[in-house]
Amino acid sequence: MLVIHLSTECYPVVKNGGLADVIGALPKYLVKNDIDSKVVIPFVDNTFTHSEELIRVFENSFFFGQDKIPFTIYKNTSLDFDLYFVYIPNLLDRPNVYGYEDDADRFLAFQTASLEWLKTWDKEIDLFHCHDQNTGLIPFFLKYSYQFEKMANIPVVFTVHNTIYQGIMDWDKVRWFPCFEPVHTHLLTWKNSINSTAAGIKCADQVTTVSQSYMDQLCLDSHGLEYVFQMNRYKCSGILNGIDDSIWNPETDFMIVENYAIPKTQKGKMVNKKYLCQLFELEEKRPLLVFNSKLNTSKGADVLERVIEKSVKSGISFNFLVMGKGSYEITRGLELLQQSLKNRFKFIPEEDENLAHKLFAGADFYLKPSREEPCGLGQMYALKYGTIPIVSSVGGLEDTVKSFEEENGYGVKFSYFSVEDILFSISKAEKIYQDKGLLDTLRKRMMSLDFSWTNQAKQYINLYKEVTKNQKIVWESI
Repeated sequence: MLVIHLSTECYPVVKNGGLADVIGALPKYLVKNDIDSKVVIPFVDNTFTHSEELIRVFENSFFFGQDKIPFTIYKNTSLDFDLYFVYIPNLLDRPNVYGYEDDADRFLAFQTASLEWLKTWDKEIDLFHCHDQNTGLIPFFLKYSYQFEKMANIPVVFTVHNTIYQGIMDWDKVRWFPCFEPVHTHLLTWKNSINSTAAGIKCADQVTTVSQSYMDQLCLDSHGLEYVFQMNRYKCSGILNGIDDSIWNPETDFMIVENYAIPKTQKGKMVNKKYLCQLFELEEKRPLLVFNSKLNTSKGADVLERVIEKSVKSGISFNFLVMGKGSYEITRGLELLQQSLKNRFKFIPEEDENLAHKLFAGADFYLKPSREEPCGLGQMYALKYGTIPIVSSVGGLEDTVKSFEEENGYGVKFSYFSVEDILFSISKAEKIYQDKGLLDTLRKRMMSLDFSWTNQAKQYINLYKEVTKNQKIVWESI
């Protein structure tokens, strides 16, 4: 089976969030299970593309409205799967993948150019797997655009990683779409605009989200797409993301100070914690809590300043480390707090992959107080490294963290998003830390869990087989 993944991110090439980790890992584990998986992303002018060998494999042009646009496909084989870049001069040749005023045009061009190239393949493609809004128009293009009709019978899986960004654009953009019959316009429309996510949900053969609880949530709250999910619920399912345990594994992780396995968790974490405390001038004897995520309201970062300040004032013994980038207001508040609590709190205003590994290895607790969390990988990394997660009961956090107060539980959870509930959860965590026997038991229990892509990839394989089987039955009956 040949599966083509289309995305805008892929670790280690370009990473803006969890999407990159998924695209960097899922195809690798599919290949291990004899599913030929290839990834197509926009070209990014960065360290990876400058340092890696890229092979030019295709050149052509396509009509973008009245303009004829040249494009080039480059191939990289340094990963565990074939990775292809779509290069378009003046559109897909920039140092960042997002953040430009013409992003709508850029990703329209990316989707069109990708299909223009893929339709020339001699090898039969069994399935397209499109990821998030910037590939959400591909299911529509495949089924209803004249120039791609030879691929119209290829099934499409569309994965919604987040609904905060939906690929909304004005109707004037339709002049750049590949030609289609106007009767199909309703499939693009949602609330009087073109909505790429809505189009993907409507037109894909199967729709997945990155956890079952998030799938349930989207039918009730999906930033305006609730009815779209409800009407298409029959073809929607939640498949939990996994972690790449060839990268995120304390036994083999070359980015941490000392490797450790379950029998030597206490010693391993102590060495890694000592390194962090010396690096950031924090007292080693205090429990260490870290937050490592984007600084926005969705991740609950807007309450960090109050939570940390009130924790210290109330006598909770924790030290705090926060790493992340995002909102100016949140960043500025944390910078000012650091000045007044410099012996108890340090703020790292960046996204550092290497340091992130050290944080998970050296911390005692990991805080993820999200208001919305489609899946979340941070809590899974924490579990793998024996770092107890303190999380809100939403989305993938609900599906991956079981309260230590339940039988065979291991984490700390709160149901209502408030500073008071988070503080109460931290006070519970402090009691866990004081009970060394319980702390050791929970660490070993967490590290024994398996949230790897080894298991999760098999669910996608089953879905792929079912979708392709159903599609074959449909086309044979026509």
